[in-house]
Amino acid sequence: MLLNVNQVFIFMVIMARSIGLFLTAPFFSNRIISRTAKIGLIIWITITLWFVVPVPKTFMVGAFLPLILVLMQELFIGIMLGTVAELLFAGIKAAGEIIGMQMALSVASTFDPAEGGQESIITTLYQNILMILFLIVDGHHLLLVALRKSYDVLPMFNTWNFAMAGRSMAELAGGIFAIGISLAAPIVLVIFLLDFAFGLVSRVAPQVNVFQLGFQVKPPLGEAVLLLTAPFLVERMVFLLSRTIEELTRFFYLMHM
Repeated sequence: MLLNVNQVFIFMVIMARSIGLFLTAPFFSNRIISRTAKIGLIIWITITLWFVVPVPKTFMVGAFLPLILVLMQELFIGIMLGTVAELLFAGIKAAGEIIGMQMALSVASTFDPAEGGQESIITTLYQNILMILFLIVDGHHLLLVALRKSYDVLPMFNTWNFAMAGRSMAELAGGIFAIGISLAAPIVLVIFLLDFAFGLVSRVAPQVNVFQLGFQVKPPLGEAVLLLTAPFLVERMVFLLSRTIEELTRFFYLMHM
């Protein structure tokens, strides 16, 4: 079958939305995955979708500027799809940062190749646990299904309400700190009680160096609480992953308003 200009442009439009998803979505945007593998996967997904996504029968390649705007819109839709899921991951990262700071482990930072920066060991632990759960529940397949379904809900060459969807994503981003606090609450409470006890000790025995003593007591105490609350942590993470479906559904609905 010979390809014409219309079919080639359809391929480019589908690839634009796929690239947007790979730029922001969990797992797919991970820097550990090589760029060659990402490019190959994007091309393979685009070819697969090329034969199944609905295309207007009256579509014809026209002026250059409108075509660029179509590509930008498709890229933006893919970016927003991936960001909806990534925002929930950001809440887990916030919890790790809060716990690492409370356990006096913020100075024990390591380089995370997936993020390209320094992170506390608790943050890295939380992200690894969440990524494992994400793969176990087939979260990566869920995102690919969402990408496929997005063409049924948000067909190509239409105009969508990005303002409402962007406002919803801003509200979701505002809940990142609340997610972090909810996951870090047990350890934060225990460390707070420990700091309160150290405050009483410093008043009763000022010669005791409570600052140095805190660096020796907080890490093992935090680790003990972390082990005790591990079942709650995993259950909460699974709940947050299940919210991804709800948020993606809400995103599709708001784009039509």
